[in-house]
Amino acid sequence: MRFFQNARVKGKNSFLDFIFTVVVTIGFYFITSLPFLIYSMVGGASGTELQSYQGPVAFALMLFIFSGILFGLLVATRRIHRRSALSVLTGAKTFRWHHLVKAGGMWLVVLTAMELVGYAVAPDMYTFQLDLWPFLALLCVAILVLPFQTSAEEVMMRGYLMQQIGLVSRYRWMPILITSILFGMLHGGNPEVVQFGMAKSMTLYIGMGLFFGIATIMDDGLETPLGIHYVNNFFAFVLVGYKGSVFSGVPTLILKESEDLTWGAVILNVAVMVIVLLVFKRYFNWPTFNYLLGRIRGSHSSEL
Repeated sequence: MRFFQNARVKGKNSFLDFIFTVVVTIGFYFITSLPFLIYSMVGGASGTELQSYQGPVAFALMLFIFSGILFGLLVATRRIHRRSALSVLTGAKTFRWHHLVKAGGMWLVVLTAMELVGYAVAPDMYTFQLDLWPFLALLCVAILVLPFQTSAEEVMMRGYLMQQIGLVSRYRWMPILITSILFGMLHGGNPEVVQFGMAKSMTLYIGMGLFFGIATIMDDGLETPLGIHYVNNFFAFVLVGYKGSVFSGVPTLILKESEDLTWGAVILNVAVMVIVLLVFKRYFNWPTFNYLLGRIRGSHSSEL
């Protein structure tokens, strides 16, 4: 289990290295934002319109912005911290694609099962709305460009930041908790927060952050959360979307009526994530969950 150790024993980890990495990442983010900004200005899209689906080109350019975060962090890890990009992705010797695919596949089964139950209980909530060409265009964007968005969030939160926080933390649960709260704050501007309320929405977002963070540390790398996060967003954008989501007007295959988010639904979603973690523990042969309470080796260091 070397995910935390990758940052501690390899390369450079001074506070200035961290600041330079942030600056470089912001620079990359600005560069990859330019195509979307230019396209929006030429098209005369208003701020309100940009919050809704404006076609596959605009959607692709918006998702492409996240590639700046992804590549900025990977380049800075290599050039500033002087360690391999792989070291911020996994504690294994090679990137474990089979973990990514298997975890994503299992999460797809979970999401499908939950929607099938929802359809059986309330079929009127679902509308099949296949518009072939817009749907195929959306599908292409989701396959080719959506990975930039989900991977950027994972590499930033569960990769780089978790490792950096791990440098100044005594116990493994500390970076998990801190990055989970940051993950919730990152999504604080989503329309669901206004629609369903801060408490319930943040419980779900922070809960999802804990889910991803625990999977990262138990599996010693980002492969599992990368697969789950991509499938989760792919499912929401392409297969089953709902009214009032972060992007209204997306030509998903099935549109679901928006419903009130009750505390019962929040608890159910959290319970599902706990069950999935238990399944993953057995399937991927993880250590006991007491591992999360253990000390990070070399945690006496005061470097960032």
